[in-house]
Amino acid sequence: MQDDDSGPSLARGLFRRGVLFGCAAFVLFFFWETYSSSAALSRLSAAASNFSYTERCDANGNPTTTGEPNCIDLGRYLFIYGPVMKALSKSVLRE
Repeated sequence: MQDDDSGPSLARGLFRRGVLFGCAAFVLFFFWETYSSSAALSRLSAAASNFSYTERCDANGNPTTTGEPNCIDLGRYLFIYGPVMKALSKSVLRE
């Protein structure tokens, strides 16, 4: 004969805990992918590959005449695409 308990069974309690931990893990993963620096770098890399580069710069933002175009003027910033991507403020470059 089955007991007539008013509380949930052990299986139902374990299922509820599993769902709770699964939802918490999903929310943490979502926030990690949204706000982590590695996720920001991967989004920047994906966006940078779509730019049409017209200028040639060295790693410090100085114009060069050789090599492939790797710089783009973004108004107040100069974005340099390469092994290490940089966004330099033009006010820093003028100093």
